[in-house]
Amino acid sequence: MRCRTRHVLFLSVLSSGLVPTIAATQDLLQPEPPNFQDDRFADGPRSRQDHINSSQVASYERAVSLCDLGWRALLSGEAATAERYANEALRLSASLNPALLDQGYIVHHSNLILGHVALARGNKDEARSRLIAAGRTRDSATLRSFGPNMSLANALLRQGHVDTVIEFIDLCADFWPQEKLSAWRNEVLAGEMPDFGPNLLYGIPR
Repeated sequence: MRCRTRHVLFLSVLSSGLVPTIAATQDLLQPEPPNFQDDRFADGPRSRQDHINSSQVASYERAVSLCDLGWRALLSGEAATAERYANEALRLSASLNPALLDQGYIVHHSNLILGHVALARGNKDEARSRLIAAGRTRDSATLRSFGPNMSLANALLRQGHVDTVIEFIDLCADFWPQEKLSAWRNEVLAGEMPDFGPNLLYGIPR
């Protein structure tokens, strides 16, 4: 049963476009979540990190690591492990101050991981709900710069869930109002498969 689950999960990830894209873009630079202990976040006599409780920073760093581990488990076909990591990352994100830490990045990627797991298990309704939850993430410095990860949207679109993908794209426009997003929306409405390019990979560890 476990081998069958891993096989189905791999097929789900394969349909998302992740596997061939990763193989073709090994040198693609992945965006890193902001490091609020960096001097670039200094704002006068007191740096921004002075305003962040040390336990919050530890929770944030742990949650980011759990997202990375979740993606790695997903790509290895370990559905239960990926699910556990993503749920723990979401739990930690709830305690973060979104005004100071990139909570949105964690919410976005945790829900995408859980959506892939659900899709691999045949639970399309859950997968669609997770995609929408990923789009409803709070403001994120990383997502504002690089945009959303489109792997789950791609997988669902290949299965005909046009309305869900359109809703996701519209939600993402709140934090990434780029012409590229509008072009993808028009292509989806026209019945075409957009080339999501590096947005299939953003946030996924190599």
